[in-house]
Amino acid sequence: MHDASKASAADDTLLKANKLDVDKVATINENTPNRSDDRCYSNHPVMQIAASIAENNHERWGGSGFPRGLKGAEIPIEARNMTLIDAYDALRSKRPYKPAFSQEKTLSILFNGDNRTETLHFDPELINILREMPDQFDEIYLKFPD
Repeated sequence: MHDASKASAADDTLLKANKLDVDKVATINENTPNRSDDRCYSNHPVMQIAASIAENNHERWGGSGFPRGLKGAEIPIEARNMTLIDAYDALRSKRPYKPAFSQEKTLSILFNGDNRTETLHFDPELINILREMPDQFDEIYLKFPD
């Protein structure tokens, strides 16, 4: 549900083994949910949180995300949580464009960055929680591999 914009993306985009070109990235970004979407009409608290996650999980702590370029605490906490969880899961999981990474490599990328992931993508307080509890993240990941 948090990556609802991918639902409208073609399989050849989502399963592409190489880096997406600018046009394909733009197509996915244009389909990011917003508060006018049907799923946001519910007044149920769980659905409101789900809508907030779907709308904001591509925002980045340093302000480089989309769709609105929110920065820091402007990003709802539920979306900041999902951003880190999603990155952790994506790094640990096999994808058409990369192998599954070990816990150690995943933590190194999240803590230090690499050529795609920057430390400014994530809430520093949440990164500190991950630093303090890496074994619990690994345990949860291994317990729920799908």
